[in-house]
Amino acid sequence: MRLAALGLLHETNTFSPNPTGPDSFPVMPVGAAQSSIVGIITGQQLWNVHAGAKTTVAGFHAAGTTLPGVEVVPLVFATTPPSGTISAAAFEKVSSHILAALAEQGPFDGILMAQHGASVSEAYPDADAELIRRVRDAVGPSVPIGVVVDTHGNLSPAQIAPATVTLAWQTNPHVDAALRALQCAELIARTVRGEISPVQAVENPPLALNILLQGTIEDPMKTFLAAARSLEAEPGMLSASIGEGFPYADVAHMGMAFIAIADGDPELARAGARRLARLAWEMREQCDAVAPTPDEAIRQALANPDPRPVVLLDVGDNVGAGTPGDSVILLDALMRLRVPSFLLSVWDAAAVEATWTVGGRVDLDVGGKTDPIYGPPVRIRGVTRAAGVDAWEDRKASGGWVSFDAGPSTIVDLDGGGTVLLTTQSVPAAGAGQYAALGVDAANHRIIVSKAVYSTRDGYPMASGFIEVDTPGLAASNMRRFDYQHRRRPMLPFEPEATYD
Repeated sequence: MRLAALGLLHETNTFSPNPTGPDSFPVMPVGAAQSSIVGIITGQQLWNVHAGAKTTVAGFHAAGTTLPGVEVVPLVFATTPPSGTISAAAFEKVSSHILAALAEQGPFDGILMAQHGASVSEAYPDADAELIRRVRDAVGPSVPIGVVVDTHGNLSPAQIAPATVTLAWQTNPHVDAALRALQCAELIARTVRGEISPVQAVENPPLALNILLQGTIEDPMKTFLAAARSLEAEPGMLSASIGEGFPYADVAHMGMAFIAIADGDPELARAGARRLARLAWEMREQCDAVAPTPDEAIRQALANPDPRPVVLLDVGDNVGAGTPGDSVILLDALMRLRVPSFLLSVWDAAAVEATWTVGGRVDLDVGGKTDPIYGPPVRIRGVTRAAGVDAWEDRKASGGWVSFDAGPSTIVDLDGGGTVLLTTQSVPAAGAGQYAALGVDAANHRIIVSKAVYSTRDGYPMASGFIEVDTPGLAASNMRRFDYQHRRRPMLPFEPEATYD
């Protein structure tokens, strides 16, 4: 049995003013020594890049080594960090590589797709659905297609329709990507053998789940996921998934989704998906939240009697949701409130160059340069403590990635207290490793600022607690900050009159 592995994984923040163009998807030649996870990766290089990781692609690779009689052929996988809308040219570039590989190396008994579920292109607001549809057209109606998506996907009926099975990651931080991929491959293999006949259903109530409540070890997600696990254990059910949604994509299908897959029984699938959606609707008042302001969060952290660090989560500049990483809103507040011990990172390549001399005096403006919402730039004065390449590994990082590289970076100790990490590359925050790479022990600071929400939590085992902060930005926790043009109306939490029958 030959199964093809392919896909496009991009979390699209449509509020970002910077589109994701073709250059964001460079083609990586097979055999390249570079182990970058960014770009269009083909053939054996796909396995090389994901070896040792816990990504969706790594799970597909594992399927080919653990499932009897199954060969998984690596075709094409395209990914780039979360960013703005995918240009039409970029989408066609990725699509053409995938379809060409399918034609050249087929036929296949089944397809395994690693998608995000919240990809948006200029021509296709539901880019995931369009790519899955194109793959379906290419392989025909009888070849089963398995799709694995991020739990933050905005999962739509259009995405579900051309696929045979759709599984979403079910942890946040995301630590089960490889496991869900293996489960998906198992279902596709069983389908090819004629052991099962999957039928899917999805329910999309008019409900957006606040990013502050998307952790999966606490309610409401804890209750939703328990219901999903109970459902898929019932006779006739094959799988169930909860899609949390990605509120920073202004599309008609933005919001929560509930998927149920039954064995040959469409009514059972529909009833299961609807049951999960009704549970969420009953708990709808628990699906919105309010975070403290920067000043409130700082005072709350300082009032904590535990001497261990408190991590402030800069939600508005959550790099993992497509923000730039150069917000200095919290830096300004920490300096203004004269906090003597804090640790914070800012993406500012020019500032790195200007502070490269270890022991040299620093007096310059940093951050707040990509968008006025993240500034204005803040003046810092101090001394450069360290300079070097900020590269590290984190095997507990969200999404299954292992290696991180923020490029040439500097550590600056401020005159009034506090330490700032300046980087040339903006990468999703993965924890204390980004500071340890340059010789800084995060445990020695009273307050640590992380530009993340959930992905970073396992990276700070020394922390006494985490406080989400309502900072402005392209990923602000308060969804009412955004001027949506395309979402459904009425919809919670925006319009209280929304109903779900």
